[in-house]
Amino acid sequence: METWKLPDKIKILEALGAVVDGRLKVNHDNQTATCKSSDLKQEYNIKFDLKNNAITSDDNSAHWQGRLGYPAIAVLMELGELPQNDRIAEVIKDLPWKEVNTQFKNDLTKTMQLVYEIAKAKNIKEVELNHYMDQVMEIIVEKSYKNL
Repeated sequence: METWKLPDKIKILEALGAVVDGRLKVNHDNQTATCKSSDLKQEYNIKFDLKNNAITSDDNSAHWQGRLGYPAIAVLMELGELPQNDRIAEVIKDLPWKEVNTQFKNDLTKTMQLVYEIAKAKNIKEVELNHYMDQVMEIIVEKSYKNL
């Protein structure tokens, strides 16, 4: 099994958004899940094997770039493998990720700048967002998730 490339940090927030927006359905019995995109037009399929730190997803990031994508990260959050943050979840709740990414032509720096502005308006500093993303990224690196 090949190890996933690391996600862009903003994908951690996008994953948290999927969790807080209730776009995940996890089936513990057969170790599968589905995750809807923020515009609800796409549905991604995820399979996981936590005993072997393995997970796979059919989202674009995973398929085209070999990166751990936000649907897989969201499932890992839902399963308690990766931490969630309630304060930050409130910042990104209902954020139309697909629409924003399209508007900015997938320039993740511009998307992140928008998230910082939204957070600032809700009294959450950039440093808090960055700390959370770094914390989750450290766990992803440590667990070295494999492509199932």
